Amino acid sequence: MSRTADKTTLDLHVRLKKFGTDERSTKEERSEQQRRSDLDQAEEEQRSVTERRLMDDVRKTER
Repeated sequence: MSRTADKTTLDLHVRLKKFGTDERSTKEERSEQQRRSDLDQAEEEQRSVTERRLMDDVRKTER
């Protein structure tokens, strides 16, 4: 192969590898965002449960 063909092939491999890496990091970012969203939702649910229990305790105390 000529040097030009080798360089072109190398450029293509570099681009494909970069694309694959970008694709992987995008999936990792989406996964991390989903994980954070799930954690936020779980924290909000826990907060609601805690508030409900506290209100129930207050009502019981008032009786």
